[in-house]
Amino acid sequence: YMDRHLVKFAYNVAVTRSFDGENEEKRIVPVADMFNHGPEANVEVTFDEEGNCMVYANRDIPAGSALEICLGDSTNPSPLFAKYGFLDESSPGTFCKLMHLQEEMCQLGLVFTDLLFYKTGDISVPVWDLVLYSVLADDFDLQQGFYQAYMSGDSGTKDSYHQEYFRYTLQALQKHVDGTLRMLDKLSERAQ
Repeated sequence: YMDRHLVKFAYNVAVTRSFDGENEEKRIVPVADMFNHGPEANVEVTFDEEGNCMVYANRDIPAGSALEICLGDSTNPSPLFAKYGFLDESSPGTFCKLMHLQEEMCQLGLVFTDLLFYKTGDISVPVWDLVLYSVLADDFDLQQGFYQAYMSGDSGTKDSYHQEYFRYTLQALQKHVDGTLRMLDKLSERAQ
């Protein structure tokens, strides 16, 4: 007989409360698993040759302040939410998750950390560039013209493309955001 709830509990404890050791081993350290997440850790967790855990402050920490370790990149909320069940509200922005445009990202030399939506409502310029590049895929010559301007740093020509095709870029971006929000709502409902 296997108690599925007990197995899930044990798995969650092992995954969410452990520290990475050597050779991908996980180490569970009582009390150290209570450190908070912070984008800039104020403590470092290390292990000696015998496996003893040592925690060092990496700067002065005022009395009463939380001890924080960094559990991951705050601009990429998916791993934090999936593994630890929270979103880092301190992050000024998050990856925009344009997963379906990875080939286009490679062509433009972009990585996910370039593609941010900010709390202020601003959208990073590379997001606009990537979405416009994908919108222009229906017309090879237009797409190549934008690509040449992008790669050569010709901001005047690039801006002309953005002005000319803004409504199409905006429409594609709104479709992406609306779909992402619907997906997040469904995932949040399932997590409760």
